[in-house]
Amino acid sequence: MKRHAVALCTAMLCAVILSGCSHLSVKHLNKGPWTFSEPQTVATKCWRFEYRVAPVSKYYRIDGTAFPLAESVPEWATWIDDLWISAYLTDARGRILARDVKVYVPQHLSREQGVPFEFWLRLDGQKLPEPLFVSFGYRVKMLAAAQKASADKDMPPVEDVFFASEGALVCH
Repeated sequence: MKRHAVALCTAMLCAVILSGCSHLSVKHLNKGPWTFSEPQTVATKCWRFEYRVAPVSKYYRIDGTAFPLAESVPEWATWIDDLWISAYLTDARGRILARDVKVYVPQHLSREQGVPFEFWLRLDGQKLPEPLFVSFGYRVKMLAAAQKASADKDMPPVEDVFFASEGALVCH
């Protein structure tokens, strides 16, 4: 699973480098203020992210919980088969200044407890524009139940699948 994260990050970095003056942007995503210690909430199409930002040494920690939105994620979707969540620190135009990604192992989805997260962003002493914002991206595949091995290896089990994704885009 970590190899997939490394491959995705490498592909995104190559796309940015090859596109010259292009940059990654999340201006199309909802954003919340970059404030310390105060609880914040950002809603996306499928998740509500409740979070706090705190400075820790040379890093900034964003921790909290992602809750699936009942109006977007079907009730039958109770098994997280694949989940990636990204946190982005951005300027007012949505340009990404720092980011982190967390890849989750398959697990049961508790709608009441949500999915906890913790991100670590390093800014390397760069001068930051004001104001700053936090945005979240995700890629999720959910099933009605955990997949079971099929007796017929050529025929995968038939079941409902929910897939959704929101994330950074390369802008020119």
